[in-house]
Amino acid sequence: MWCKKWSVSVLSSDLTAKLSSMESTSTAKERELVGLREEVATAKDEAARQRQEADRISAKAAQTEARLTDLQADFECQRHNGEATRANLEKKLKEQVALRLK
Repeated sequence: MWCKKWSVSVLSSDLTAKLSSMESTSTAKERELVGLREEVATAKDEAARQRQEADRISAKAAQTEARLTDLQADFECQRHNGEATRANLEKKLKEQVALRLK
């Protein structure tokens, strides 16, 4: 009888030790999981911030491209007007020279 009691006592002690070890491992894994969840949340926040920054930069680039297109059109008009003015002045000058030579 004493052998059986001792065996049950040893088994109970062994099971208690294993349970304690498993609980300790479970607690450590839970802490690790909490840490990983925090890392994922931080990474999601950073990704959202990066997306917002990319959207802002993209909008700024679109505005700059539109401004460049407007400036190119303005400069083309100014060049055309300058050429037309030069041609008119040359024509008037030729007419004045022609009148004086007569």
